[in-house]
Amino acid sequence: MDELNLKKIAETESETEAIMFRSVLEEAGIKGILVGLEASALGASIDGNDFIELLVNAEQADEASAIIEELTQDSQQEIPEWTCQCGEQVDAGFAICWACQADYPPDGPGPVDSDAD
Repeated sequence: MDELNLKKIAETESETEAIMFRSVLEEAGIKGILVGLEASALGASIDGNDFIELLVNAEQADEASAIIEELTQDSQQEIPEWTCQCGEQVDAGFAICWACQADYPPDGPGPVDSDAD
């Protein structure tokens, strides 16, 4: 990537979140660069900035920003304990069934069967 054409699309204090954002973008065909990751690993920042920045090619910035926005909105959704279409019970907070990898239904699943074992 040409450094002159990079645009910052996200900023986080979490190394895990930064790496996840970059991985999701790469799955969508968008290469990302993390700036500040090295300082995060050392527990200190030379320039005083404790944030990790995610940079992408400016031509892909709008698409990348939309992906990150959708990802952060999904992660803020409170997901209760739910029963998947495959019949497995999924613990609260998980948006993907551990058994069949089905997504949490946007309109909510059926009620949890508390007698299922």
